[in-house]
Amino acid sequence: MHLPAPLWSEGRVFYEPLRLLYNLPSLVRAPRGHGTVMVIPGFRTGDRSTAPLRAWLRHIGYDAQGWGMGTNLGQVGTVMPALISRLERIPSGSVALIGW
Repeated sequence: MHLPAPLWSEGRVFYEPLRLLYNLPSLVRAPRGHGTVMVIPGFRTGDRSTAPLRAWLRHIGYDAQGWGMGTNLGQVGTVMPALISRLERIPSGSVALIGW
């Protein structure tokens, strides 16, 4: 049985922006990229939750896309055929997947 994360862990939302600022110098020096990447949102989240990551990936040169299938409810059997179909429609032919 999977237990949910403790409620206190939600407090991370307050210090994550500070961690981002602390890590900004290394993020600025990140190597530039090219090609298409698709960011898969975490469980019970959607593309809105991955918007900052996708914006940063675009900034460093990637064609970053959301998965475009609403909220990720973890229904792998249902989602995989639709995800594969979406990947096949991307013109570049090669896509890197990033799981959140």
